[in-house]
Amino acid sequence: MIQYIETRKYDNWLELSLNNEGRNKLEDFDQEKMTDEQIFLELFEYQLCNGWEKIEPENIGALTDSVILSDEMGNIYWFPEYMILDYIEALKNITLLFVKA
Repeated sequence: MIQYIETRKYDNWLELSLNNEGRNKLEDFDQEKMTDEQIFLELFEYQLCNGWEKIEPENIGALTDSVILSDEMGNIYWFPEYMILDYIEALKNITLLFVKA
């Protein structure tokens, strides 16, 4: 399995960025048929298979449609700008910042 997204944890946020393999893989997705969340989760698959988890908002009482992630230590992160910024465009152009809950 190939890692497409690099993760860097800080005290209050999680920084995500595409590596070279991720930039190449991004070209393989049909963005007309897949949602940004589906593409993001495909790119994040390495982490999801190595201790990270996607949490459904309703399972923790969160009133958001943001992707919510939990790391191997149980820390929870979410993307508060989900209504303004596109996950994939943010990953292409800059780093994607998830806030620690």
